[in-house]
Amino acid sequence: MKMMRYCVVLILSLGATQAFAQNLLTNGTFDTTDDGWKWADERAVWRGDMGNTLTGGSGPGSVEVFAEGDSCNGATRLIVQTVPVLAGTLVVARVAAYVPGGDNIAEGAGAFVFWQDAFGDTLYTTQLTPSFTERDTWVELEASVTVPEGVSQAEFGFGVQMPGGGCATRAVAIFDDAWLAEQAKDLYVPATAAGPGSNGTHWSTTLWASNPNSVDVRLEGAFLTPGHDNSAAVSAPSTLGIIPAGGTMELTDVVTALGASGSGGLYLRPMDHATGNRAMEGINVVTYTFTPNPSGGGNFGQGIPAEEEGTAALLAAPGVRQDTAYRTNVGVINTSGETITVEVRILDSDGSTVGSASWDLPPYAQRQVSVGSLGVSSLAVGSAEFQRAAGSGGFHAYLSRVDNTSGDAIYVTAR
Repeated sequence: MKMMRYCVVLILSLGATQAFAQNLLTNGTFDTTDDGWKWADERAVWRGDMGNTLTGGSGPGSVEVFAEGDSCNGATRLIVQTVPVLAGTLVVARVAAYVPGGDNIAEGAGAFVFWQDAFGDTLYTTQLTPSFTERDTWVELEASVTVPEGVSQAEFGFGVQMPGGGCATRAVAIFDDAWLAEQAKDLYVPATAAGPGSNGTHWSTTLWASNPNSVDVRLEGAFLTPGHDNSAAVSAPSTLGIIPAGGTMELTDVVTALGASGSGGLYLRPMDHATGNRAMEGINVVTYTFTPNPSGGGNFGQGIPAEEEGTAALLAAPGVRQDTAYRTNVGVINTSGETITVEVRILDSDGSTVGSASWDLPPYAQRQVSVGSLGVSSLAVGSAEFQRAAGSGGFHAYLSRVDNTSGDAIYVTAR
């Protein structure tokens, strides 16, 4: 099997998917007001004298939720906001909480997401953890959950946990940096390479990454070996580097850095370096896979945008050419944790099938071949089709058309 040669440009802000997490809550930072939130019995007040001091905290504004007198009944006095959500989406909810010491009789701070139907009826409840906090220190309460079926909105609330039997003095908890957003998803580069190729080429991948987050981001990754179950690699990715808050990093020969060689896919995961949580915002990553110009002077390569887990069952890509001037490679990457079967068909300009194969792809496996290995020895104008025939996992597919003289390549994403 010929090793495919290509350059990869991965730009998270490109393509059909949205790579940046967006806070669904209005005014979650409480920088200047508590607008956008509602509470019962006027038991909340905006504060401008203190804010979240944890890594990435927005400072100096916050909101104080309190109870006093006969309003103490052993429950949690909440400040809430309701936002629309989509069932089946993986979301992260978090808020920073501070329980003052001294004569504060609060038993702690609690935060919840009430999953509601279109009529506002609560179907499920998720409690953020930890449910109690230390005194006089900021603590992050958090939960990650898939939005349940039948849910169309979420009421996100947090407040002071009160003792029963009434309050002789106030029970107080302070909150800042409320966040409810779709969790940053895993990303896949369908094709990367390191090592020698056909016609005297030699390929290497350089990666650049910029971080728009206000905290350092740890970029983790794994090489997806062709034809293998890569579940273990995906579950325990290696650290590629730490990207400073608002900064950029460069990593040369990323495939070799992951202890691999040859051609294969790439899995990427951006993490908040301080907390170990998923990064709130996606990072911008560009990888360039290139071969030196055989005639001297510069390099040749091509670009590929990152993709989230695939959803389509049928994909197609035009641009197949196989002759003495050009060669074409086709590839598929399984972006799921289950084995899938993908049928590959090469079509001529009239739509007739001139080459085909059926591939069983283990979890997170990648595979690429020359169309010559599919029975296509000569084709001036053609296309490739990829159809999932078994399993329900996501996948992406592509073709790469390579100039046999220079090694220059064109990457085509199957859509």
